[in-house]
Amino acid sequence: MSGTTADLDSLSPESADSTYAQTLNCLGRGIDAVIDLGGSIEGILRTRMFLAPGSDPAEASRAHAELLGEAAPANTTLFVHSLVGSEFLVEIEIEALVVEEVSK
Repeated sequence: MSGTTADLDSLSPESADSTYAQTLNCLGRGIDAVIDLGGSIEGILRTRMFLAPGSDPAEASRAHAELLGEAAPANTTLFVHSLVGSEFLVEIEIEALVVEEVSK
């Protein structure tokens, strides 16, 4: 899944500027996309988290562990100068293996 940010409209005004809430939201959306494509959480091999200035890396890691701890994908976390949209604190990419069953 290419980079995605949080759907800020779905977050409460109090949590819209929370690294934890934004990470949960965009990771959840990414996991849903993997599942919609026929994959699973266990098939997630790698994630990349891009953190903007003002984000809290401990909170991003906490959300990542909460949603993907069991799968334990490889993770790279990068601090970037900015994201497109100053209100975004986190952008996430997910790489997953989706295996299609071959009918005989």
